[in-house]
Amino acid sequence: MRPQYAATVALSVWAALWLATGVRAQDSAPSRIVPAAQGTDTGVRSGSVLTRTIALRLERATLRDALDTIAAKGGVRLTYSQDLVPVNDRVSLVADAITVGDALAILLRNRGIAVSISPSGRVTLERDGESGGGMLAPLSRQGAATITGYVTDGALKAPLSDVTVRIEGTALRTTNNADGKYTIVGVAPGTFHVTARRVGYQPLTKDITVAANTEVTLDFSLVAAPTRLDEVVTTAVGEQRRYEVGNTISTINADSIAPTAPITSLTDLISARAPGVDVLETSGMTGSGEAIRIRGLSSLVL
Repeated sequence: MRPQYAATVALSVWAALWLATGVRAQDSAPSRIVPAAQGTDTGVRSGSVLTRTIALRLERATLRDALDTIAAKGGVRLTYSQDLVPVNDRVSLVADAITVGDALAILLRNRGIAVSISPSGRVTLERDGESGGGMLAPLSRQGAATITGYVTDGALKAPLSDVTVRIEGTALRTTNNADGKYTIVGVAPGTFHVTARRVGYQPLTKDITVAANTEVTLDFSLVAAPTRLDEVVTTAVGEQRRYEVGNTISTINADSIAPTAPITSLTDLISARAPGVDVLETSGMTGSGEAIRIRGLSSLVL
């Protein structure tokens, strides 16, 4: 093969590889191309990749790692300049269901970065105002709002983590972070019941009305749920937990009996209310006491 033909073939192969990877130079800055995850269908209509729903749990992650995670979970081919995007900034975003567009909108907010998408579905981060050709994609559903806030312990007034916050009647929910903050994006305008739940606490529901393209704050203060402790029984052989005692143990709640029946003495309280306990009259004289027999004739008499 002649040298000029070999050079032509090498140049053609290089050009084909360049077009296949879709590397796009942005000014003279180094670019980062995040490929879609293997097995993900990338043959989509322009803009539809931003509506894919993913789950994210990013806590103090670098912006680079956050973008890589979004690209991998959403099956998005993402390109951006590392000189334009502050890749070392720390970001947090926890959501059980969020669209790719909404996730990018939150992470890139107030950074002067716009998102453009090509007809083939490739997403590019560019300086705001530089994307052209009508390719700027909406980052969230038209008119969608955002609900955000903090969840605290009602007694300690400290941030409460791992709380599930859900908009009742919808699929929108999220789990707050270690600082107690939560964010729910993509909320349609209207009035909703929002519930915060956590194990060991009483659930709390609040009503909120949101308008289009707004961000509203809704805070929760949860109260710990009463917990029934292990019951301890004192016997002749010492203290034992109730479920370890083989004998029948009866519990009589005086506060629930007093409103419905007159109680003038201890015998009135326990009479016919505990199995194996008999209350007997000792004599027929007025003012005489009663005998309390426990477990038959051969047992204790009080």
